[in-house]
Amino acid sequence: MNSDALSRAFHLLDQDMLGYLDTVELLTNEHESDEQTVLAVARTEVPRLVAALRGTLINHSADVFGL
Repeated sequence: MNSDALSRAFHLLDQDMLGYLDTVELLTNEHESDEQTVLAVARTEVPRLVAALRGTLINHSADVFGL
């Protein structure tokens, strides 16, 4: 895959993830959704978000700056 295609793929993935996070945030905002919706979304999405974050941390390697 050339660098332009790879760059575009990462951009699309970033946009998709940001949209997903925006939706989860909106649906769990107590001012935007009723309590049942908040609970249902939290039960479904929090485990997914935790798994994604764990995967990110497990696969992360520090760079030359220790980040």
